[in-house]
Amino acid sequence: SQKPSESPSQKPSEAPSQQPGQDIKVPAKGTKLTAKGASYQVTSAAEKNPTVVYKGSKKQKASVTIPDTVTIDKVTYKVTSIAANAFKNNKKLKKVVIGKNVTKIGKKAFYGCSKLKKITVKTTKLTKKNVGRQAFKGIQCLEPEVQQKRRKLQNKAEKVFAVQTPFCLPKIVYTYP
Repeated sequence: SQKPSESPSQKPSEAPSQQPGQDIKVPAKGTKLTAKGASYQVTSAAEKNPTVVYKGSKKQKASVTIPDTVTIDKVTYKVTSIAANAFKNNKKLKKVVIGKNVTKIGKKAFYGCSKLKKITVKTTKLTKKNVGRQAFKGIQCLEPEVQQKRRKLQNKAEKVFAVQTPFCLPKIVYTYP
């Protein structure tokens, strides 16, 4: 039994699993990042599953997509929440797509977005308690448009949004996988 010869043979086998040539470090929790005109903040710096919160964009846009993931400096983060006040009083916003990894929407996230007419919801992870107070207050009053097959998920999603704006919902398109 030659233990010294075993040790060197184990080290090369470990290196390939650590992606050779890449010393990519996930920034610490709280670090602010930007990509494609949008700002994010690291909420989890776990190497295997880093996450960020969508904080907003530099310019007011008519259409915004909260992505499922965002890659910044070779690190791919799941976008798991929308920050409080992220789009507050955005008078240009007409359409928003909420990505499939979003589990939380902060208070007043879309407050006062008076032109917001269509919300496409890709996530199945939102609940009433994960949507902040007045997150959708002050938006257009339109009937929801539901395009998906699973009635149970549809009912859950409608409850999430109805708690915000009873009897006054934007056009909401639910696109569950």
